[in-house]
Amino acid sequence: MAAGLARGDPAVLYEQRPRVNSYGSFSNYGGSLGADNFSLSVDATITAIHWYGYYASGTAVTPVFPIDFNIALFDDADDLPGIRINVQTVSATAVATGDAAHDGQAVYRFEADLGTAISIAAGQPAWLSVAETDPATPRAGETQWLWSWGLFVAPADNRKAIGAGDWEDWFASTDDYAFGLLGNFAIVPLPGALLLGTIGAAMGRWLYRRRLL
Repeated sequence: MAAGLARGDPAVLYEQRPRVNSYGSFSNYGGSLGADNFSLSVDATITAIHWYGYYASGTAVTPVFPIDFNIALFDDADDLPGIRINVQTVSATAVATGDAAHDGQAVYRFEADLGTAISIAAGQPAWLSVAETDPATPRAGETQWLWSWGLFVAPADNRKAIGAGDWEDWFASTDDYAFGLLGNFAIVPLPGALLLGTIGAAMGRWLYRRRLL
């Protein structure tokens, strides 16, 4: 369990931090869509997501939260999003980060719990798509919300995809998006014999120390 986490709190499973004065890419359901690849180092269950983004200048929108987003998870197909594993609509809250995008627009950190948790195996290549879909914001499904680009992690991770409409017609692009995955690491129980052996060894060391006293 990570330091500072209370029992039951979700752990940060994966994180790509945003750049300062970032650019972004449009990701609005029904219009242009963004997706980013990731893999986890251990088996885990994703229960919540946070991500960073902003509204384009000229959109004339003051966000009223919560805002609906579509969250979709895909497997990997030749370094592009493949079969859709899971899709759900979430109501996201957000706070201004204090940073501004390259055009001066306020950057927000969006957060949402998943309605259905998603289990991911260690090393499984997957893709996450986050798309604004709230009918209360103007120009829904067109060009209003941008997903902020993330910091470069490593050349192998410097990969995202652009799609359209209903998560179709993906093509590869460079850079990363800014997002984080939260949840629970899988707990692998010790086999009974190994557990008993560990307890026995500890008791033996304790008795040995007692005889030396």
